[in-house]
Amino acid sequence: MRILTLYLHSVFLLTSIVSPSNADLVDPDFDLDVKPILVKHCILCHGPGKQESGYRIDRFQTMLSAGDSGRPAIVPGDAIKSHLYQRITTTDPNVRMPPKGEALSPQERSIILNWINRGVNGPRYQINNPKTDHWSFQQLQHTTLDC
Repeated sequence: MRILTLYLHSVFLLTSIVSPSNADLVDPDFDLDVKPILVKHCILCHGPGKQESGYRIDRFQTMLSAGDSGRPAIVPGDAIKSHLYQRITTTDPNVRMPPKGEALSPQERSIILNWINRGVNGPRYQINNPKTDHWSFQQLQHTTLDC
């Protein structure tokens, strides 16, 4: 009985390592999947009002360039080399992002990993700051003139 239990645990462990999760099968869309994570965890310190360490996540091009560390936040196609991914997955509390508050969940980290590894599709619009009503942070709206 003990051998059977050990065998079943081994099979379960191997299949969970080898078989892809649902998140691995989906190509994350920036606006639907990635943007909400960045807004929730990153925008207050790396957005239009404040750019800690020279990183700004509300403009896609700046995520591809180096911050104060000299390392790009994102290396398209290689999450392991991407500073963003390194900082959200580290176990060092002095390095982990975000430094305060809730860490990214395993599902959120998986979405970021897949997004970077699949080549980082960009946003359709600039990311807005949901913590302010200021007009400059609001998404552009199409309007019709009533004449």
